[in-house]
Amino acid sequence: MTVASIGKIEPKQVYRVLKGEHGASMKTILSLAEGLEIHPKELFDFEL
Repeated sequence: MTVASIGKIEPKQVYRVLKGEHGASMKTILSLAEGLEIHPKELFDFEL
């Protein structure tokens, strides 16, 4: 299974978000977190 299939989003959408071509909506962020089996907060836990 892929992150996209587990999170129930299109693989193209995952690619665009990762490449910075498309801003992620909250729904997409929640779907990505579900697909990665992590809490959504972990997607924002980084140092500047």
